[in-house]
Amino acid sequence: MTDDYYVNHKFLFITHELSRTGAPIVLLDVIRMLHDEGNYIEVISLEDGPLRNELEKMNIQIQIQKRFLPIWEEFYTTIKNYDCVFCNTLLVFESIYILNLSNIPTIWWIHEAKEYFDMFQDMLPDLSTLNPNIHILSVSPVTTDILKEFYQCDADGLTFGIDDVAEFTSFSPKSTESQNCNATSMNNYNNRVKFITIGLYCYAKGQDILAAAISKLPPKILTMAEFYFCGDLEHCDEDYVEPVRLMEKNTHSVFVLPSMAHNEILKTIAKMDFLIVPSRLEPMPTVACEALMQSVPVILSDICGVARLIKDSDGFLFPSEDVNALKDTIINAIYLKRFNSFPEASKYTYQQMSASARESYEKKFSKQVFKKRFHHLLADLFPKKRLIFINGLFDILDIFSYELMKAFESFGYEVMEINRHRLLEDLRKFEIFYEQGNIKAVFTFNFHGAFFETSDGSYFWNRFHIPIINILMDHPFCFHEELEHVLPGSVMISPDRNHMNYMLRFYPNITTAGFYGHGGIQKYITPKPIAERDIDVLYAGAISRPNIAKVMPDFSKFDFDAEAIGNEAYEVLIKNPHRTTEDVLEETLLKNGIVLPDESLRQVIADMHYVDLLAVSYFRERTIKSLCEAGIHVTLYGFGWETLDWVKEMNVDFRGRISAYEIIDLMADSKIVLSTMTWFKDGTHDRVFNGMLQGACTVTDTSVYMTEEFNGIYTDSCFDSIHSNEEPEIVFFHLEQIDTLPAFIKNLLADNPKMQAIADAGRKKAAASHTWNARARELESELLQFL
Repeated sequence: MTDDYYVNHKFLFITHELSRTGAPIVLLDVIRMLHDEGNYIEVISLEDGPLRNELEKMNIQIQIQKRFLPIWEEFYTTIKNYDCVFCNTLLVFESIYILNLSNIPTIWWIHEAKEYFDMFQDMLPDLSTLNPNIHILSVSPVTTDILKEFYQCDADGLTFGIDDVAEFTSFSPKSTESQNCNATSMNNYNNRVKFITIGLYCYAKGQDILAAAISKLPPKILTMAEFYFCGDLEHCDEDYVEPVRLMEKNTHSVFVLPSMAHNEILKTIAKMDFLIVPSRLEPMPTVACEALMQSVPVILSDICGVARLIKDSDGFLFPSEDVNALKDTIINAIYLKRFNSFPEASKYTYQQMSASARESYEKKFSKQVFKKRFHHLLADLFPKKRLIFINGLFDILDIFSYELMKAFESFGYEVMEINRHRLLEDLRKFEIFYEQGNIKAVFTFNFHGAFFETSDGSYFWNRFHIPIINILMDHPFCFHEELEHVLPGSVMISPDRNHMNYMLRFYPNITTAGFYGHGGIQKYITPKPIAERDIDVLYAGAISRPNIAKVMPDFSKFDFDAEAIGNEAYEVLIKNPHRTTEDVLEETLLKNGIVLPDESLRQVIADMHYVDLLAVSYFRERTIKSLCEAGIHVTLYGFGWETLDWVKEMNVDFRGRISAYEIIDLMADSKIVLSTMTWFKDGTHDRVFNGMLQGACTVTDTSVYMTEEFNGIYTDSCFDSIHSNEEPEIVFFHLEQIDTLPAFIKNLLADNPKMQAIADAGRKKAAASHTWNARARELESELLQFL
């Protein structure tokens, strides 16, 4: 299970207050953990408080809502927007009544002792009959026992995790600093053993019990110790402050400290020899775990939930409210620290006890342990998401698919491949995969495998109601027939925003279409420096002109001169290469008095898309030829070039076709990776991103998206305007001004430092935003979470 598994869920947290007390503070830790993992979070609290500031720093929306039942209908509607609701403490029970009416996964984390259950018994829902979507968790074994005994509820335990700040706060017990706690508020007498108790002065915390135990200590023992009481002196029960104040007045061993910020409390605990928790009611004292974290042994009332989770080597336990037992325990602790033995036989040294305390923290109360437990809990709430990818058509499309598969697997998805080369075998495996449930989508490129037919003539995927996400890597007019028969619930995605708009206009049966750019593959952690690369200019891309007859339509089927329309449209594109093929074809038809409804127009555009291929080939040929005529050495790969005589005669190293993965390796040895878009006027091409990620200086013609996304330098600008402080990430050239390209590239090849600067900036940008991993993140957050 990876840390990235639980991302992009929508959580609602409900808590009783936003104070800096135990339950809200540990809830804040949960919120921060899920937020840092990429989840969306909102918070509702019954009462406001200082933790609001911490939440607002994370841009988390907060609502103060004292009651839920009076607005139950509104709240019931609201909760449907979330994947999970997390309710903190018994006091938010009203929300449970409403959540119990839904099927929203709900975690109810209960922290309270029995007295709180007694106090609210007439208001609480029947915990034993809550619906399966309500998952009750207890913060300690004490709460677990209460739920079992009084509600026949088998609650799972979820103990909180404490941040490890020991290295910033701890001091060696034998060091001088250990004895110099706080010169302004603490006294120090020789090598006294230091004890501290921390908590609100009240019946539950039992400060009076500790005061009574101290008063019973023999005078000689008392002179060996210092006792520090820390708590809020403004909001307290005076009946529990007064005995402590009297002892402070009448002895030189008791000291009252004011309330402190949490980081100051941690620093103070680190300077102590023991922490005492004398509580009457204490399901899970956070402060005890914080002491263990700092290797400070604990003295605990056995009523504390943490008492059941630690070893006897971590400190001492005494029966709750037993003053004499606490007195004897304190004496034992003093002798252990001062003389490394009890008055009786000693079982541990103080150093052993300190080390054991730290070990208990690491194994039971650390953030890492909590995170692991919490993720296992979420695994039960959110069954592992599954995806299917259909491969086996073209190697370049398979590369895209495999990169996405790796990314989603790293996010915690279970991924299955269906490959056309082993189709029957994989479809049999699909039956088992399907039975495991929670398949979010089937991914395919260019409709490959989208229309599997069964023996009865129906479409295979229709039977399973799994959404198909089809990523078109070519213009939609290449897939006219498929788009007309898109399966219900399918999602169409294109790497050009114009393509998205084309589908939404011409295919009203498509309800969901979007833009989704190519991604790049980063194969080399440390790219070879530009100056050490062997290839000056690399171009990898096919041309269609030599084989264009294979895709041209039968012109006799048109009731107008379609060939003339095609020729005219081609000339317009050559003169205006910033325009889209579909716009120019439609304009040319209208100019010739041919007005067609969209249903007919889309068919004509699909039939005549050869015009697009011709325009692409024209500019690809012109780009490479212009460089070669200028004496620039170009290493060339791809279909179609072998039919051109000038390729054989000029300064071109034509090497035919190799796999897409091999091209990436060559990019890593190229100074310049040259690209021309596939007439994607508002889109992307993987060649650009791959070149950047292999550390090459990448040069490409423009698209609206690319110029928005990258800080580029243009070939029609002055070469000397490239300055390192501008950090251009790419070189752009306009097809209308292609004649400016050779001189600019010549200057680049003569200036390794400038090429290196552009390459470094481009690689940094592409690595941050344009890998297939980044694209998978986009799909996860913008699409999959809504399916």
